[in-house]
Amino acid sequence: MAVVPATAVAKLPMALANRPETAMLGCAFLTAYGAVVNSGAVSPGDTVAVVGTGGVGLATVQAARATGAGVIAVGRNPEKLKLAKNHGAEVVDVREGDPVKAVRDLTGGRGADVVIEAVGSEEAVDMSVEMAAAGGRVVLVGLMAVGKKAPIHIARVVRAGITIVGSYGARPRVDLPKVISLVGRGLLKPETLAGPFYSLSQVNEAVETLRLGKAVRPIIVQS
Repeated sequence: MAVVPATAVAKLPMALANRPETAMLGCAFLTAYGAVVNSGAVSPGDTVAVVGTGGVGLATVQAARATGAGVIAVGRNPEKLKLAKNHGAEVVDVREGDPVKAVRDLTGGRGADVVIEAVGSEEAVDMSVEMAAAGGRVVLVGLMAVGKKAPIHIARVVRAGITIVGSYGARPRVDLPKVISLVGRGLLKPETLAGPFYSLSQVNEAVETLRLGKAVRPIIVQS
């Protein structure tokens, strides 16, 4: 049980009721929506590079595709990259060469119009700036430890006119109903990312599975 303000909840339509994967909508998918629509201002026809293929990253792939953007997913887990590809993304495996070059090759040398970083590491932040096209936007979603700092290639940011913005979730009162509507229309598919499912008594096993990267985050814990 959780106590939340009324402005932080939204009513599910009957078609989505009793579907445990909808628990992801107020977390990974709301975060993804905020990064794509509010902070990234993604438009149809844009190319979006998503750095990181965890739960938020894969939700971001879906959200960006729902806007009509082309998507490039950048990660290192083959199964999660396969999920991204199943949702219409081009994929770049960071273990197979220079990911910045790969993104530029896929965009005809331009780079991505919007890069959404969903890892939270110095390497990922630096990579995201390098992947952005001139005049592009870099949206930082991944969190580092408090006090941790990441270097930024200032000359590139200044000369290329790149905008860097942080994105921490979205506006539940305004945006959560929109996310729910996208699920109802089949444009977002949380069921493809949810699971395995655990009972409350298996919560430690669920957390360990998550920690080891054996499942897409978040794992649904049900009583």
